[in-house]
Amino acid sequence: MKEERAGCYDHDIVGRITVFYTADLHEGLPQLAKAASVIRAERARLADRRVPTLYVDAGDSSDPLVPASDLSRGSANFAMLQAAGCDAATVGEGDAMRWGPQNVTRLSKEVSLPLMGSNLLDEQGAVWAGLSDPLILERDGLKVGLFGLTVPYPSVYALFGCWQAEPEQVVAERVGTLRERGAEVVVCVSHCGLPADIELLRKHRGVDLLVSSHTHDTPIVGTVNVGAALVVHPGAEAEAVGRIDLVRDGGRWRAENVQLLPPATVADEVVEAEWLRWERRAEELMAEPIGSASDRFPLSQESPCAVGALVCAALREWTGADAAVLFAGHLRDELPAGEICRRDVWSVVPGTASPGAAELDVQELRQMVQRALDLRHEPARAIQREHAGYLQSDRLRWELDEGTEQITAIYLDGQPLRDDARRLKIASTDLELGLARRFQLLDPATAERAEIDVRAVLREALERYLAGHSPAGPPYTGSGR
Repeated sequence: MKEERAGCYDHDIVGRITVFYTADLHEGLPQLAKAASVIRAERARLADRRVPTLYVDAGDSSDPLVPASDLSRGSANFAMLQAAGCDAATVGEGDAMRWGPQNVTRLSKEVSLPLMGSNLLDEQGAVWAGLSDPLILERDGLKVGLFGLTVPYPSVYALFGCWQAEPEQVVAERVGTLRERGAEVVVCVSHCGLPADIELLRKHRGVDLLVSSHTHDTPIVGTVNVGAALVVHPGAEAEAVGRIDLVRDGGRWRAENVQLLPPATVADEVVEAEWLRWERRAEELMAEPIGSASDRFPLSQESPCAVGALVCAALREWTGADAAVLFAGHLRDELPAGEICRRDVWSVVPGTASPGAAELDVQELRQMVQRALDLRHEPARAIQREHAGYLQSDRLRWELDEGTEQITAIYLDGQPLRDDARRLKIASTDLELGLARRFQLLDPATAERAEIDVRAVLREALERYLAGHSPAGPPYTGSGR
């Protein structure tokens, strides 16, 4: 029975809790302070009305494009979530795959905020050390059971010597365990994507609320109902704060007042101070020298260029390949002459592309280069560029028919490559090797053979190369036509 009087809820009778939720903060991390301002104000208002509250984050607060996050290996973003009053956070793939289980364990010791991930398992089948999953939090006598799920990338986690269960392998056990421990409401905080989450709830019962994430562009205004379960999704990058009132109605929970709240115009002082603290530390790290160049490495998006060949050389060394190719669209600036600091490398390659390589025969290599040349004026969403740019290389060059722009010959270190049985290991990034289906530079079966080092990003390869080859130079000129 619901009783509401004088703006006050008798939650001891009806059972009520308000849940706030964020997800996929990524590049929106600096805006968390304004999102936190909304959450803190709403929680204070609800406390005056004796309504218990909960704030959860559904993962991927880390981002390689945010220096404070990346250079601290996630410490900055989880410290900010804690400062924002977050009660529990799921570890997304951007938090877990970038640095592996040991880093998650380290983060768990830095913050009191519980981290979750039911399907992130060690060799013995236990959740990673430091993860608090499953978890029960008590709010004004109401026992709230929580567990987290992370999108499956089992082959990647195997690189860290651990394994990952499929989400549907752990849901029933987690729900059963939480119910046995007295959970009156079960909340799944999932970083698996909205379609996968809906399908999961069609197969498994017992979840009352599922906070979905990972699919950035699918915020839900209201709820999606799957049986008795309620599904919400806040979108990404702190563009909105999700809020839902759960009200006990007999043997189930129903939703009231489901909203996506815009961030406040004024930042929360506590979270803003935390952000500025980590940003200052990142500025210090960005200023650190990592090498030098004896000459400048110019950039061109329309032709072979020195900085493109330099980054390809770094890719080749990182992967142990014979040669490398790379869309110029990955590159944003030239590399100056003189001392090179970390900020200079970030200016050249600020993106999230990961290095990788595939073994190709000469015909497959020719096909890859030709397709890249054909696509150079196409938009490349994966690298957020209007044009993919001209294909760069370090040791390869090619000749084109002026009329058809078809490759007539391809060379490695000036020597022609024949269509024979020879195979070459060619380095590139996850875009060129098959991440974006629009850029099918390799046939699907060939792309399956590619090995991508998702634990690294392109600028790390360039940093290591410059550290080992300084002063770098003279400028490279050998790539392309």
